[in-house]
Amino acid sequence: MVLIAVGSALVVSGWRSRLGAVLLLVFLVPTTLLFHGDVGDSGERIQLLKNLAIVAGLLLLVEQDSKG
Repeated sequence: MVLIAVGSALVVSGWRSRLGAVLLLVFLVPTTLLFHGDVGDSGERIQLLKNLAIVAGLLLLVEQDSKG
């Protein structure tokens, strides 16, 4: 829960947003794999794809912040 709170605060504030994005990724990737692995269930598949979209956005933030 601390990873979500601190990571979100850093990303939203723009201060050390790369660190915030990494903290959110550290939380989001394992929880996605643990809780949304049943792709046979349409509800779980939707949640899995939602989390993958969030992961992609966070990776873009990490990459963008490392260049500038």
